[in-house]
Amino acid sequence: MGTGTANPFWDGLASVVIGLILGVLAMILLWEAKGLLIGESADPALVRAIERTAAAHPGVVKVHEVLTLHIAPEMVTAMISADFDDTISARAVEKIVAKIEAEVGAMFPIVTRVFVQPRDSRDLTVRA
Repeated sequence: MGTGTANPFWDGLASVVIGLILGVLAMILLWEAKGLLIGESADPALVRAIERTAAAHPGVVKVHEVLTLHIAPEMVTAMISADFDDTISARAVEKIVAKIEAEVGAMFPIVTRVFVQPRDSRDLTVRA
C-alpha cells in the first residue's frame, strides 16, 4: 500500500511544492544566520544608548566611537573608545572604566562584554 494519490502528476507536483517550500525556508534561515556567522553591528539605537551612557560619566571628555559585534542572538560585545580628562589620575580612569563597563552590562543585558579604550583626541590619526 503506497502513500500517494496513485496519480503520478499529483504525486510529482506535491514533491515539487514540498521541495520549493524547503528551499524557501533554507534561504530564510541562511539570511538570518549570515549576520551572526560573520558578525554584524548591534542595533543603532543600542549603540547610541551605550555612547550616551559612557559619555555621561564624570571624567569622560568625549566618546570617540562605539563599535559593537552581534555574535549570537542574545550576545553583543561593545568596544568604546573614549577621551578622559587629562587632570585625573590613572587610578581614577580605571575606576571610571570599571563603572562604565558595569553600568552598560547592567542596563543592557544583551551586552555581555564591554571594553573601554582610553584614547586621547590628540593621538587619533586618520587611517588609510
